[in-house]
Amino acid sequence: MLVHVEVQGQNEADFAQRMFVYNYRLYDRHARPVVSLAVLGEPSRGDHGEFGYERWGCRMGLRFPLVRFVGRVSAA
Repeated sequence: MLVHVEVQGQNEADFAQRMFVYNYRLYDRHARPVVSLAVLGEPSRGDHGEFGYERWGCRMGLRFPLVRFVGRVSAA
């Protein structure tokens, strides 16, 4: 099993799609299950992210958990 962790400091419109692409590229290269996890620095809705599509009865997608670091970091 491979673990893919992505740290995201701010919202990006294509973030979920990028997670999907990195996940399938890792699987394609190593032929092993890939677990993707997103660590967010900004609040977001929900406890997971997802990206996918469906055409002609064929469905492809990725759903991944979100972990949030919300708070202040003080400078020393």
